[in-house]
Amino acid sequence: TPQLPKHISTYCSGDEMSCWKDFVAQESQFTPVGGEACQYNPPRTDCPNTLLEMDMFHWSFINNGYRAEVLNGWTSGGCMNTIRRNLGYRLTLKEAFIPPSLKPGGALSINLRLSNDGFAAMFNPRPLFVVLQGPGGRYEIPVSNR
Repeated sequence: TPQLPKHISTYCSGDEMSCWKDFVAQESQFTPVGGEACQYNPPRTDCPNTLLEMDMFHWSFINNGYRAEVLNGWTSGGCMNTIRRNLGYRLTLKEAFIPPSLKPGGALSINLRLSNDGFAAMFNPRPLFVVLQGPGGRYEIPVSNR
């Protein structure tokens, strides 16, 4: 307001919007980020920009009950299903190399390739288990990254 002195950022200078976006993109790799839709403001609230920013800022959650005009625009624009599918982190098994047979008492060596197809970075550790199940029982074996 005219009554207050102008505040100058000591973190960002020049193009402050880009600077702060870069900062949030980096910080959101280590903490949950989410919120709600802003005021309806095409093209900023259109699907292409929304998907770009949710990915860049690693969104984990969204208020699905605020700003119906924006949420409805995402539905009619064809990106609401993508948003719902990609909020948070989504681990996908891309490849698994499993030996076709194993001698009793032998070491089981499995190579897995996973990818995170969600918007969010993994900010909490998630243990991984291989589950072996058969007539002899069920075994849950923790996987190590060796």
